Amino acid sequence: MLRRRFHFREILLQRQPSRQKCGEHMNLTAMMNTWTLQKGVPLVTVSRKGSHLLLRQERFLKAVLPSDPVWATLQHGYLWHIPLTFKTSTSSTVHRHLMVTKTDSVYVGEEVRWVKVNTDMAGYYLVHYEDGGWDQLTHLLRENHTALSYQDRTHLIHNAFQLVVTGKLSMGEALDLISYLPLETHTVPLLEGLGFLEAYYKMLEKRTDHDLTLKLRTHILRFFRGVIDQQTWSDQGSVSERHLRSEVLSLACDLGHAPCLQVANQSFADWLRSKGTLSLPTDLTETIYSVGAQDDQGWEALLHTYTVSHSETHKHKILSAMGSSRDTSKLNRLLELALKGKVIRHQDLSTLVYMVARNPQGQRLAWDFVKKNWGMLVQKFQLGSFCIRSLIVSTTAQFSSPEELADMQSFFKSIEEQASQLRATQVALDNVEKNVMWMQRNLGALRDWLNTHTQLFMLSLLQTSVFRSSSAHQASTTSPHPTGGASSSGTADLSFPWSRQRLPKYIVPLHYHLQLHPNLTALSVTGSVRIQIEVKSDTNWVVLHSKGLQISNATLLDHKLAHLSDQVLPVLHHPGHEQVAVFCPMVLSSGQKYFLQLQFGAELTEVFNGFYKSSYKTGSGQTRLLASTHFEPTSARKAFPCFDEPSFKANYTISIRRSPEHIALSNMPIEKTVRLKVDLMEDHFATSVKMSTYLVAFVVCDFRSVSATTSSGVQVSIYAAPEKMEQTHYALEVAIKTLDFYEKYFNIYYPLPKQDLIAIPDFESGAMENWGLITYRETSLLYDPLTSSATDKLWVTMVIAHELAHQWFGNLVTMVWWNDLWLNEGFARYMEYIAVEAMYPELRVEEYLLHTYFAAVARDSLNSSRPISSPAENPTEIEEMFDTVSYDKGACVLHMLRHFLTDEVFQSGIVRYLHKFSYSNAHNQDLWDSLANVRDIIFTFVHIPSHDLGLSHQSNAQHERHTLDSKA
Repeated sequence: MLRRRFHFREILLQRQPSRQKCGEHMNLTAMMNTWTLQKGVPLVTVSRKGSHLLLRQERFLKAVLPSDPVWATLQHGYLWHIPLTFKTSTSSTVHRHLMVTKTDSVYVGEEVRWVKVNTDMAGYYLVHYEDGGWDQLTHLLRENHTALSYQDRTHLIHNAFQLVVTGKLSMGEALDLISYLPLETHTVPLLEGLGFLEAYYKMLEKRTDHDLTLKLRTHILRFFRGVIDQQTWSDQGSVSERHLRSEVLSLACDLGHAPCLQVANQSFADWLRSKGTLSLPTDLTETIYSVGAQDDQGWEALLHTYTVSHSETHKHKILSAMGSSRDTSKLNRLLELALKGKVIRHQDLSTLVYMVARNPQGQRLAWDFVKKNWGMLVQKFQLGSFCIRSLIVSTTAQFSSPEELADMQSFFKSIEEQASQLRATQVALDNVEKNVMWMQRNLGALRDWLNTHTQLFMLSLLQTSVFRSSSAHQASTTSPHPTGGASSSGTADLSFPWSRQRLPKYIVPLHYHLQLHPNLTALSVTGSVRIQIEVKSDTNWVVLHSKGLQISNATLLDHKLAHLSDQVLPVLHHPGHEQVAVFCPMVLSSGQKYFLQLQFGAELTEVFNGFYKSSYKTGSGQTRLLASTHFEPTSARKAFPCFDEPSFKANYTISIRRSPEHIALSNMPIEKTVRLKVDLMEDHFATSVKMSTYLVAFVVCDFRSVSATTSSGVQVSIYAAPEKMEQTHYALEVAIKTLDFYEKYFNIYYPLPKQDLIAIPDFESGAMENWGLITYRETSLLYDPLTSSATDKLWVTMVIAHELAHQWFGNLVTMVWWNDLWLNEGFARYMEYIAVEAMYPELRVEEYLLHTYFAAVARDSLNSSRPISSPAENPTEIEEMFDTVSYDKGACVLHMLRHFLTDEVFQSGIVRYLHKFSYSNAHNQDLWDSLANVRDIIFTFVHIPSHDLGLSHQSNAQHERHTLDSKA
């Protein structure tokens, strides 16, 4: 085999003599800029001409057809450097080819019958096969589907149905491709095929074409009858098998499959009789609850259980079930409860609205709810936040008629000033335009196919053995503009000295001494901050960030802490830019260091960012208050005046006053605690390492903790409300293992003496990577063996791995500006897969990496997508950077790059990157420069046999373990 692979490469290089020469001049920057500086995902079209594959690339677009006038404009200038991989019928070798032009060709030989491009979905591109290529692959799946890996089978299914949307493949061809699925035994391709059919059914269910809806429902139940019937109502089997069982039985009940409904109804009745004490299979609890929620008694019982449950994971399942009710009055009641925020927390509002919107009976209710309450929602959730974006996109996701599209356009017109600031509005419109186009192009084809194939399918069932019993998700270029207003304290003759959104660079913070006193009775906070600054050019002004703070006193001191002026220093405000400017009569000299001292006060915020209040209820019904922070990306300025940009890294020395019944936590350990009064304590924390403002954190609460120590001596603690401590043990195990793994993988010790992970009752995001004090939504940290499913366990594992990856990617090395957020989030998303696969192979996390690919393509194939690296200046634009592109596409591009470079080169490169830029900031270019030498890349790509490149899952894991072991 080795000789044959080498011989093929010799032939390839002989037939394409210019390829190696081009390679010598290729550089990684040029290649990766095509993936990070332009939006979209490429489509590679493959055809055959004799012994060669003919290749051409274009931008893959949904909702725009080649016949549309704008097609040529939207395609102009797009070119990717694509590291192609492919397999053929004549060899199991993974062949490689770097495509850097619009059209290209590759030698494969005359004897090749079929070719599968993008092996194991390692590359971020779609593939279309012309000249009968799809027919050959359809035949292969029917005759010998295991000739392809499960990733390749899933990739074919996904690409086929994506191409249906664009008209490059007919509905019939895509449905014929998945006709092999009764032979499939792997969860991922099964659920991928089933997922497209389910999506079509959901769109049809709310239409008046009941005959077509019934035919599709009947087809799904008949087609997947084998896999449905083999499922047990238990938690037995592998994680993959349990995931399949959960999805299949949920859909079967939703489609009205009588045997499933009978078991679910009986299980729910037994649960009712036990007054909620009966343990249900955790993977199927939500399905059983959903069936039971369809009558009044069941729905009310679930609402009561929701109010008394101490497991947020369990409550999430209950909400989902209640949101599946076909009774619109109950759905409206749910929405009103969420709006009030007492029974259902505001943090869950966007999730609940999504749950209602995916219900055919609730879709219109959810959209009308968003329109009616838009003003309150924007006040509660910051414009550009995940919640606002989710409310827009999720409530309209299944709209598919011109009337619904017109309604959206009308509403966005009515909120034009806000809508124009949100990319999410155009994403939602593009998505619905795609759905409308799908309906217009494919509804008739789907009907014809169902009519033709129903009888053929019934016949094939009699002839086919179905399922085996073992079968089983850059800097701104804007010119200065008019200045802001002056404050009222003797500053009428001064104008705001700075007109840009981003802070000037002539003042650099070095060290913050921050003292805070949050009052959980008055829900207010007072504080003072002394910031050591270094002046880069002569000035009379210090400009920094502040939002919603009442600054009562400003003082400038020299390096000996002597006052520079006896006068009250004027403080000017620019609310539009969330900036304040302190004027000093004496010139601050370049090269000198000074101290800026500010006293301030504020209210604990009611929203989920800044320094905000939270609460929880004890088992006896008492309400307990706490105060927590969430600063990323631009909310540290709401808690204390600061230079709130990622490149302004500094050290922090923090002290917090609290009552004796509370504890205070921050990034660093407590050095000492001083009793100021009988009822007032002050905790002094150790000075932090250099870090950005958005990573500062503090919490005042009455939580308890469990702790353990990593192999390198880092104390890890999990904090939660006292009555939830039994749900913290799994998180502690995962955190310890993950920190140990990352220290070995990155070859850099975790730099702090402790790492706290805390479950906050009110939390908008999944988690936040504050250095040394990671805050989590309870569902992302707490694991209850009695109510958490296999999927819940995987989610907790992955979120912990994601946030701990940030301690290196994001915290130790931070992007210079938010336009390169993907350097934080893309890496953390990808490293969570690498870490979990190595530590918990039984969780089969590589299967979920495919869903990351699907999510990225779904967003990136819309014209409203954006490049990975995109301009972002104001807080709303920055908030919108936290999206599928930064996270999922970023991870997919890194996955492709890792396969291109090999595991060893990739790991060595990122270790060099982390070492070189520790405690500082980096650009895209810094990553490319660290990753590899050009000559090494080309030598690896052209000359190393593919079996040495870790292309399969098994060899990947083995190679990774060898690398880690050799470092130990």
